[in-house]
Amino acid sequence: MSVKVDPQLLELSKSGRDTEEAKHVHDFFLALAACNTIVPLIVDDKSDPTAKLMDYQGESPDEQALAYAAAAYGFMLIERTSGHIIIDIHGERQRYIFHCFPPPPPPPVSLPFLYYDCPSLYSHFIDENCC
Repeated sequence: MSVKVDPQLLELSKSGRDTEEAKHVHDFFLALAACNTIVPLIVDDKSDPTAKLMDYQGESPDEQALAYAAAAYGFMLIERTSGHIIIDIHGERQRYIFHCFPPPPPPPVSLPFLYYDCPSLYSHFIDENCC
């Protein structure tokens, strides 16, 4: 899948977390790459036998598009298991372990809110539910 990227946003995503703006860009694309149900599959490139391509299988085309967008900006989901994910961030692979937290208490019956249990990512900056 081909994704047209914004050159300025791409540069910000590569600058790491040097500025407040770059930190927000980094966190945004990391969340796009991590907070989904995508299953990454490595497939052979038929036009180049030495190359490998990443194919994302997901519950919806929207979810796949968001994962492809994150990858285009350098945040590529590489592996997902029931206990961890691996994301390649501009050539550096990082492993994130899922930690399950108890679901919040149910709301009073009169409030029409939907609560659901979502695993969280534990890292140096994400420590709450990512959903």
